[in-house]
Amino acid sequence: MHNDDLGAPSYTDDEFYYRGGGVYMSNGYLWIDGCTIVENQVTGYAATFHGEPNMSGGGVAATVGDAHVVEDMQIQQSIIAGNTVNGEPGDLFTGSVIDFYSWGYNLIGDINFDYIHVPVPWWSIYMSRKHYPKEGDQDNVDAEDILALGSIQYHPTIQSVGVSPGVNAVLWYPPTGDAQDAVPSPGYALSYVKAGFMTSSPYGEGDDFLYEVLDEIGIRYGQDYSVAFSGQDLSTVTFYGPAYTWPDNEEHPENIPWITFWRDLDAAIAASPGTFGTEKLADEFWGRPFDGDDGPTYVDVNTSTITLIDTDQAGNSRPMGAAGDVGAIEKVP
Repeated sequence: MHNDDLGAPSYTDDEFYYRGGGVYMSNGYLWIDGCTIVENQVTGYAATFHGEPNMSGGGVAATVGDAHVVEDMQIQQSIIAGNTVNGEPGDLFTGSVIDFYSWGYNLIGDINFDYIHVPVPWWSIYMSRKHYPKEGDQDNVDAEDILALGSIQYHPTIQSVGVSPGVNAVLWYPPTGDAQDAVPSPGYALSYVKAGFMTSSPYGEGDDFLYEVLDEIGIRYGQDYSVAFSGQDLSTVTFYGPAYTWPDNEEHPENIPWITFWRDLDAAIAASPGTFGTEKLADEFWGRPFDGDDGPTYVDVNTSTITLIDTDQAGNSRPMGAAGDVGAIEKVP
């Protein structure tokens, strides 16, 4: 790859990616606990490779595709806001993780679930992959509403060589607004859903499950998304396996119609804002049986008690007030 006269990369067989201005996850597991990830930037030349964007996650990003196995992304009591991708909001990009878990009290700006792995019926725990939102979670928040940007603490001598060269390096951002006195100090209980279903044949052919999904959305939320699939016979759309935790569409192209259904359903939901949150179909949807006959046959709700971190990243005890502050720093009275 080389730059042309305009400064943009030439389009050869090379691929180029810009992801994760604050944190980038290429494989394995990621757990973010009591962190503040703000004002990071991803810049570059936007392109699409293999149907996927080459730019994402000004704050946090996971990779997309089958090149790496990205397992779980887990976020707890953290602030991820005010990050950008080419100047546009872009804070948290889940990429193609198998599961995303919120453990509560996260304040996030822009969150993108568009490429998370779609539901897999053969595994009893993988119909619901987006375990979000949970207690205390908010998205579409502005950094200036939850951080005291006028009171940023800087190092007395060390200068930044990054975004603001010549300015002393940032040490921390004090919390404000909804980030203060938010996290219950005794702890709090939250749950996540495992759900699966049995098909009427080994490969689900002739099964009405996808129709039942659309019907259930209509019953619960009064939204008819069946028009997005007009003329299609969804009873022939199934997941063929193999029985992995993610649906492979490169070595097993027979899975493409199954993957396409869920992507198209997400797009139809996104086109009618207000009915669902950013997460679209998640634990809230999968956590209760359908009214019809072919809903999930396995639903298990797991409950955990989450506690507040004892100290913040400056070494201060938590909480300083009636409850703990969200993010890396506990504001000292």
